[in-house]
Amino acid sequence: MVIMYNSKISKKALICVENLEKKDKLEKLEFLIYLFERIINGQINRENILNPTLNNDEDSVEIFSLDELMGEYNFSYNFLNNLVDEYNKLEGIVDKIYLDNGAVYGMNFKDGEQISLFESLEYLDKLAVIAELIIKIDNGTLFDENIYLDLGVNGFDLANKILN
Repeated sequence: MVIMYNSKISKKALICVENLEKKDKLEKLEFLIYLFERIINGQINRENILNPTLNNDEDSVEIFSLDELMGEYNFSYNFLNNLVDEYNKLEGIVDKIYLDNGAVYGMNFKDGEQISLFESLEYLDKLAVIAELIIKIDNGTLFDENIYLDLGVNGFDLANKILN
């Protein structure tokens, strides 16, 4: 049984989080890297548009931004950088990945099922998944193994900002 901190999470979002929690640390880190790269590049948005910043009517598209929520430029980038560092520390990783200007290079996402599951969610469900994962990262329940990811903020407070 997976402990969920957000009691209002939808069934599809719940399945997405539960599915991720069953993965090993490599797959979890890969998904988090994918997710935060999407956040940095404005790919989590209400209209589910691939590149909303290229849209002529950009102001009409609600784009999710942790940086704006936190009032801190590069909050998401710094956390993604921590994820990349943790990934590169994993035992058995031969090809290191690197982060440059919001893009992760050298990453081969092996878990297309988890990505597809997340991408099939509605916007508010995606936000619920992000909020749930932030709480789990902050309180150390997402990884069984020795993975240290410091958000630098209270996960519950940030999750509340995301959901409200």
